[in-house]
Amino acid sequence: MTDYLTGQSYPSLNAYPDYYIFIDINDSNIIKARNQKTGVIDSSHATNADVVLQSCLNALSSGGTIFIGVGTFNNFLLVSTANAVNIIGSGRGNTILKRQIPTNTPQVRLTGANSSILNLTLDGNYPTNTSSTTNGELETNAANILCNSLEVKNFKARGIVNGGHTRISDSVITGVLPGTNASISQFGVLPYPLNTPPITWIERCNIQYCSLNAIYGSNVTIMKDCYFANNAFAAGGQVGSQSDSERTIVQRCIVHRGLGGDDGIECQWGDWIVTGNHVYNQTGFGILIHNTTPPTRNVVIANNIVRNCDFLGIGVIEAVSHFIITGNISYDDRVTPLQGQGIRIYPVACDHYIVKNNICYGNTVAQIEDLGTGTDKIVKDNIGHDPAAVSTITPGASPYTYTNNDGFPQVVTITGGTVSSIQYKRGATAITLGITTGQIVLQPNDITIVTYSSVPTMRKFPF
Repeated sequence: MTDYLTGQSYPSLNAYPDYYIFIDINDSNIIKARNQKTGVIDSSHATNADVVLQSCLNALSSGGTIFIGVGTFNNFLLVSTANAVNIIGSGRGNTILKRQIPTNTPQVRLTGANSSILNLTLDGNYPTNTSSTTNGELETNAANILCNSLEVKNFKARGIVNGGHTRISDSVITGVLPGTNASISQFGVLPYPLNTPPITWIERCNIQYCSLNAIYGSNVTIMKDCYFANNAFAAGGQVGSQSDSERTIVQRCIVHRGLGGDDGIECQWGDWIVTGNHVYNQTGFGILIHNTTPPTRNVVIANNIVRNCDFLGIGVIEAVSHFIITGNISYDDRVTPLQGQGIRIYPVACDHYIVKNNICYGNTVAQIEDLGTGTDKIVKDNIGHDPAAVSTITPGASPYTYTNNDGFPQVVTITGGTVSSIQYKRGATAITLGITTGQIVLQPNDITIVTYSSVPTMRKFPF
């Protein structure tokens, strides 16, 4: 459809717009609004977009659609409280709302359910405008908010703050380049519990140049098919979470190099599923699991490619229980490799975990290191991993009970001494083997009980 005043066109909408906001080039570039149902030009003419837009939003008490034409619109604060309000621009880079706010408030605040904001650019205007210290350019705080095809750029503090249930898709979120923002703290998307625990779904988004996290999840956060790069050059990881996080899913994302001592994906607080991602060229960890209060638990790290990180590929650095690391490829193929370990479980009280079916190569210290002190674990069937060499078991007092807590199948040999009985035990069932020397195979958590009067020699090695 073509506007008769400006000659500008806008795409067909499922719902015909209630208002059309445009810059009247025939009237000193004044911003105007036309009621699309009556054809009447709204009386709220202004040079700042928020005056005209707010007048239209106030009129849509029962919901409706506002379409914004092409141009750069100086903007202060827009508040939409009605349900089912749609704000639609003429495309990213075509419709630009530019921050002129002198106070710490967002440019647009949506507090009505079932609303949307689409096809426009929100320009934070930093460093010209420095008013925002904690708020986003867009704040959503209601159920079922849709943000699609947005560009959010040049923001000082946060790109989008979600306090409700929001889906962000097909959007580009870009901070400002390092060097111009050394003293500011930026998050690309910051789910934050304003009134209700937020649920945030982010897909097919490109988020770059945020000094802290590209995403700092809260409660429930889902990220799919996104590109994260050049974030976390002040601290933290490109993808992280807050202390009230309960469930986080990261799938099929590309996480490219940050610009400081950063990590790619930091799994902290709550349950995590991290699958099918490509994480590379990080200056810290590729994928990091660590634990605080409330605890990190029930973590699945599966089918990811982690490569060429300057410190370590996949690491568990604190006491985390109930996690699986499987099907990953973690390697360094640079001429001068720096990635120390493909996978490393630090010497902490981790328990109830599986590290299996991974491929690790080209790492400088070890391919896989399992130093976890837990007793219920399986570490086996990994390519590039020699779990242990032959080592000696020092028997205690007879009858001596040895439990395979190493996480992989092993052979235990018993020779010499004076042995009267060797038993094999799995669970509550013990079987007397009828031998006094020889070797037995123990799966993880299996037990052998040796009764003797003179101490035998016992050794173990991987099966």
